[in-house]
Amino acid sequence: IARRTSQWNQWFVDAVAGGNVCAIDLLFDMPWASTDIIISSMRMMHDAVVCARVCEMLVERKSDELETKERVGGLTAVGWAAKKGNAKALKRLLDAGADPDAVDKSGATALLHAVVGDSLVAAEVLTKRGAWVDGRKAHTARLNESSLASLLTAAQLSASQSGAPLGALILAVWLGGLIVGG
Repeated sequence: IARRTSQWNQWFVDAVAGGNVCAIDLLFDMPWASTDIIISSMRMMHDAVVCARVCEMLVERKSDELETKERVGGLTAVGWAAKKGNAKALKRLLDAGADPDAVDKSGATALLHAVVGDSLVAAEVLTKRGAWVDGRKAHTARLNESSLASLLTAAQLSASQSGAPLGALILAVWLGGLIVGG
């Protein structure tokens, strides 16, 4: 079984690297399919369509395993979708009940990964779905719609004037403690 699992891992990684959705689809149903490897392979998914399809397959075929964490950094599928800035995949996972606040091994949430990855669209999806705004579960303040709009407007203006990445500016505001949840 270990040999077959190892072979499956290699096939899956190769299918992801090649963007071969048909092969990924077939491999999902094999008895050696490993959810943590599937999620870990999201780091190699540079094609938004492939990433969204893999998330769709996770929801359809492994909905009870959406909170599985990959072995390397401990990200869930939501964490990877946020990091990749894939709003379609992120919405599908959240609609299926995935936790928007699941933390990786370092304690970072999907929202923090979206911000660090400079993905405004992923940050917006997560905050509108009630993700914790300070990157930690222990905090009780959440960002309301008007606070989100103000933050995004200010960050976009600063980004256009300074040339700095939008995510870096939003992160600086968060780390500076300037957000007041509502």
